[in-house]
Amino acid sequence: MKFIAHHIWSVYLNDMDNFAAVSACQFVKKGSEIRLGERYERISLQELKDQIKSIDDVLITVAGKGILGKSFNSRSDAYDEDIFNNVMPNASIDDFAYQYGLAESDQIYITRKDQLTKLVEKFSNEGIEVQSVYLDNIAVSDAFGAFLDDSHVNILSKVKEGSTQNITLDGRHLEGSDIHTHAAAFEYLSSDAHWNGQMPEIIAENQEEHKYKKKFHWGLRIGVFSIFVLLVSSFFLKELLKDKVAGSHERTTRIAYLEEEIAKVKSSTQESVDLIARYGGGEQSRISFYIDRLAKKRSGDLMWNSITIFPATDKPKEDKRLDFYGNRVLIKGSTRNSNTLQKYIQKIEEYDWIAETDIEQFAYNERVGRYQFELKILI
Repeated sequence: MKFIAHHIWSVYLNDMDNFAAVSACQFVKKGSEIRLGERYERISLQELKDQIKSIDDVLITVAGKGILGKSFNSRSDAYDEDIFNNVMPNASIDDFAYQYGLAESDQIYITRKDQLTKLVEKFSNEGIEVQSVYLDNIAVSDAFGAFLDDSHVNILSKVKEGSTQNITLDGRHLEGSDIHTHAAAFEYLSSDAHWNGQMPEIIAENQEEHKYKKKFHWGLRIGVFSIFVLLVSSFFLKELLKDKVAGSHERTTRIAYLEEEIAKVKSSTQESVDLIARYGGGEQSRISFYIDRLAKKRSGDLMWNSITIFPATDKPKEDKRLDFYGNRVLIKGSTRNSNTLQKYIQKIEEYDWIAETDIEQFAYNERVGRYQFELKILI
């Protein structure tokens, strides 16, 4: 996966029997880009363990004591056993690990298999799982010989001569173990193998175990990330729906309230008209006059919920004659601003037929976000 960074540690030992100090370089591969990470010179395995994560790839290059390098006459049709017997005629091939290159296949590197197995086990005991091993200069010959152009041929000759001073690679100065750690990383990251040979079984076992460990790690991370995305998406969707439902509920509540108030106004107005028609006789033209004049002075913010002309002196009771105030008007309504009601009163008091005004009730209704009032007018 191109968006995932692969971390590779290339470790170099110049003596299989000495684990006191090793050299190591970290390489980070993301897509087609490879960059150099941390670099350590003469670091112990215990210290190196703290730098390596369980999913990092680890490869080691072993040189010096215990590694035999020999030249041989290469033939394209030669078998491994023929090549091995050519350089080790009296030895059993099953007891040895060996590598010979394909790019420059005139050199073979051999070591005892049990000794190399103990080396890899030593790394495993320190919590470092080795996925690949390179013997002596095999990675240098194959990596630089196969991938680099003619300008880098001098690197091969210098390494073979044992001189690694003043070597530069693409502008980067390499010295000491750098040439081996870089070459091993290039060889490991290549898509094809560029050497033949035989390695201890523990290497293949480590490779298989490490492959499943990485699959589990990235599968778990992707799974956790997917669950996180689903949870966050669900949360925002829930909040969005909650806001919409709350807004819809609020609108529904206000509409229901307004419809209820309108019905009350219609009922109250009709009742007043009926009562006036019944008891007021020829006063209907005067009532219309009052309603018309009082309505003209309203602002757009002031709302009437009901207007009662000549209200009853008491609540209606069964079998009891209704009496009315013949000089009184009662307005129930609402406004968003308390000043609006005061301005309305000032306007209607300009009429000479209004004797007195009195605010009997005035309170804020949070449910509808308006001030509700009852205004008494004497005429």
